[in-house]
Amino acid sequence: MPGQSWQLDSSGAYFSNNLLSKSLRTIAQPMTRFRQFCDMQNEFGSHEGQKLLFNKVGNVEVEGGKLAEGVPIPRNGLKIAQGECIASMYGSSIPWTEEFETYSEFTVADPIQNALMNDAAKYLDRAAYGAFSATKVRYVPIDG
Repeated sequence: MPGQSWQLDSSGAYFSNNLLSKSLRTIAQPMTRFRQFCDMQNEFGSHEGQKLLFNKVGNVEVEGGKLAEGVPIPRNGLKIAQGECIASMYGSSIPWTEEFETYSEFTVADPIQNALMNDAAKYLDRAAYGAFSATKVRYVPIDG
């Protein structure tokens, strides 16, 4: 067995000059699955606790059907209901020190902002999933 080796720092690996890659690699993030089915209301949500009311129009009360000769077309109606959405605040932060920024080989704000944006996207997608899973309506594909 040789006396010097790259396998241990004390046997020779200290003689190497470690190079740091100039590329940052971010963990792969899934695309949002549920938020793509949400509608954004720009005029809503600037204050926590703000309430947005929205109208929900239902189906006709009695389903139509085939008519016989001489029978008048039946009159019908529909139900209108109102729902509400209340604005909530969400947040997260990643603090760093001046020493971390000074000695870093990279601009530290970019990867940190990217990580926070990914975190926000995942959280909001989970919140959308929670709202969808609480509904009484389910759509299930019946073909491939």
